[in-house]
Amino acid sequence: MKSVPVTLGDGGSGLSRGQKIRTQTGDVYLADILSSVHTEAATVAAAQALGVDDRSGVILVRSTLFGVGRFRWDATSLANDTSGQLVIRPTSIDSGDPGRWVRDEAAFPLYVEATFATANNAVLYTVPTGFRLQIIGRPFATITASFTSIGSALLGLSSSNSAYNTAGDLFGGASGSAVAALTAGIRAGTIGAKLASQGLVVLVATDTIKADVFTSTFEAGAAKFCFPVLSV
Repeated sequence: MKSVPVTLGDGGSGLSRGQKIRTQTGDVYLADILSSVHTEAATVAAAQALGVDDRSGVILVRSTLFGVGRFRWDATSLANDTSGQLVIRPTSIDSGDPGRWVRDEAAFPLYVEATFATANNAVLYTVPTGFRLQIIGRPFATITASFTSIGSALLGLSSSNSAYNTAGDLFGGASGSAVAALTAGIRAGTIGAKLASQGLVVLVATDTIKADVFTSTFEAGAAKFCFPVLSV
C-alpha cells in the first residue's frame, strides 16, 4: 500500500494504475483517480492517437472546427463520427470494434461546413448512434469567403428526417438565403422554415444535415454553419 506523495514526480514514479493508494477517506485505485482527471488533447488527431493506458475518464479536445469539447471514454460504444464533434475513434480501433471517446456535454455548438462547390442535397453531417440533438437556438453562418453566384443562387439547409426534409427547413427558409445575405462575416441568413413555424427540431441517430442549393449555382464562397444543440 502506498500513500499519495506530495507531488507525482519521483515520489509517484513507482505507482501503477492498478495500485491501491491510501487516502484520508479510504483506499482507492490509482485508475479511479486518473479517471476523474481532465487530460487535454491539442487536436482530434491527438485524441485518436492516445494509447490504451490513456483511455479512461474525461479529456478536453481542441479543434479548429468546434473549439473545445469534453469527451468521456466509453469502452462499449460503436458509434462513428467522421467530423470528431460527438465521437472520436482511436486510430488503433477498427470501426466495427468497441471503444470511443464520446461527447460528454449537455449543450454545445454543432458545426457543418459548405462551399460554393457543395452540391445540392450533399450530406454535411450525420448524427451518430446514441445521440438525439434538439436545436435550441437559431442557427447562423460564419462566412469565411463571400458567396457569389451565376444567376440568383440561393442557399439553405435541411435534413433527411422526414419532419424537416423540405429545402430550407433548418436554414434559409422556403426560398433560401440569397448571396446578398451571405457576405463575409457572421450572418443570420433566413431562419429555417421549421424553426420559425414550430420551433421544435430534434435530430436522431442517422439523421443528416444536407445542403440545399436553389435555382442556380455558386461561383465562390465558404461558410461554417453553427447549430446550438442540446443532447436529449
